[in-house]
Amino acid sequence: LELKKFQILIDILIQIQLTPFRKLHDGRYMNQRILNELTAQNMQSQHFTQDPRVAGTAYGFYERLQNDQRMIEHGGDVFCTSSLLLLIPKQNLGFFVSYTRMDSALRENLVNEFLDRYFPVGKSLQTLHLTGESHWPPNHYNGYYLYNRYSRTTLEKLVALFSQCHLTGHGSGFLEVSYPFGGKKSMELAEAGPLLFKRLDNGNLVAFKEDHQGGITQFFDGTRVFDRLPWYQSLPFQLSLVGFFVLVFFSVWMVWFVEILVGRFKRHSFPGTFSMRSFRGLLLLVSGLDLFFLFGMAISYWRFDEFDWVFGAPREVILLLCIPILGSAVSIALPVFVIIEWRKGLGTPFGRLYHWLISITALGFIEFLNYWNLLGFRY
Repeated sequence: LELKKFQILIDILIQIQLTPFRKLHDGRYMNQRILNELTAQNMQSQHFTQDPRVAGTAYGFYERLQNDQRMIEHGGDVFCTSSLLLLIPKQNLGFFVSYTRMDSALRENLVNEFLDRYFPVGKSLQTLHLTGESHWPPNHYNGYYLYNRYSRTTLEKLVALFSQCHLTGHGSGFLEVSYPFGGKKSMELAEAGPLLFKRLDNGNLVAFKEDHQGGITQFFDGTRVFDRLPWYQSLPFQLSLVGFFVLVFFSVWMVWFVEILVGRFKRHSFPGTFSMRSFRGLLLLVSGLDLFFLFGMAISYWRFDEFDWVFGAPREVILLLCIPILGSAVSIALPVFVIIEWRKGLGTPFGRLYHWLISITALGFIEFLNYWNLLGFRY
């Protein structure tokens, strides 16, 4: 939405919604008491925080510290609807907004415009005066991080893979947070103290957590917790691993295709025992099934919305999940044929090594599928 549309919407909220929230602040609405005054105050108080320097949680609400204001809010998105209740207790006002569009960025933009218009802050609060010194080297915070509110046992784990953020230090106490595949805007952080940074876009504080060896394990952006990922869980490594699987499985079909062309050109077929012909057929079957599954899942990921994966699975994805079960069952038999091939000295040494590579890759692909909850129907 354009800024003017935001301003019109904010004016409507101010005129229609704010008065009831003023009266609810102490647990009373009009002349009726809904909650005990102490209960209402207790609901709005902080009861937990990951770090005392950042926002925490109340009863049923999350704290939000922005534009020099302490707010409590609760928002959510579900199936084409997004909503947000935001209260500013000290100002005795707040608003509720709900719209038929599953877009959390829209309500975030609304809050930002609302606060910038009615509670503007000077540049001194939005930026920091830095000395050019940092408590740590720039690469101390570098790495991939993931918001840790996701299911580890369903397909949501796979969807969360593409929402990783990457932190990069630029020296002089600055960090850049980027989302390679998340579609979110990058943001900059400026060091405000030991393990503490300040967002330059809204002034919110971001705190980091270390382990007993001094390594970074998490950072806290308000009430959101981001875990630092080991190298094997990072998005670049996982995409490289998928690329390796595709290359190996695709090579099986390329070798088979070249053998057919050479055989037709020289007018002869490649000899082999029944077991070796069966082995070649199994290699083609496994690699074909795995390739079809990978490309099918890639297309499905871009076709369907995130919530289609979080609350179940699309029908075509359920059908695709049948393929790894068959492919894995066949893959387990590949090492048996490789052992027979080596014992009998069949084929060339290079050919036998190549078949070992395919068999090991196929078995590794089973573990890859199991790790990302793609082996079986876990949704």
